[in-house]
Amino acid sequence: MKKVVFSLLSVALASSVAVVASASESTTNAVIKPQAIFLDREPNNKRADANLFVIADGSQISGSLGRDDAADWFKFTPLTSGKYRFIFSHSSSQYYELTLRGDGVGTVATITYDNPNKYFDVTVDAGRDYYIAVESVLTNLNADTSYDIYTVKID
Repeated sequence: MKKVVFSLLSVALASSVAVVASASESTTNAVIKPQAIFLDREPNNKRADANLFVIADGSQISGSLGRDDAADWFKFTPLTSGKYRFIFSHSSSQYYELTLRGDGVGTVATITYDNPNKYFDVTVDAGRDYYIAVESVLTNLNADTSYDIYTVKID
């Protein structure tokens, strides 16, 4: 019995090891090594069905907007206030938009599909609910439909 419990605890510990995040703001093409990756889980096509996300330095959201999937929503509530950079990465063949909204404050920031700037910097308040919406203006199903969102703490 002790061996079974010890084995289960060992597996749980091994599976909970996080990758250390590192990102360099001074380098334009810096590689971001995610601390935690949050995967798009359907259904999350509307705000009420948003996937939970934990904002942190080096957090990443990975998702895809395929056929019959016009939007993905994610929700987070920061434990501490701070300034973060949200970096949006997707195929240049896709017309995706990223919007950050906060309860009681409305739209905080947006990246439109035609904006060459694929990031924004925002200050988030501890205890406030925020929602990230990734929406497809037009999806090219012949191209890569995946996207990634990275968060980097900048203050």
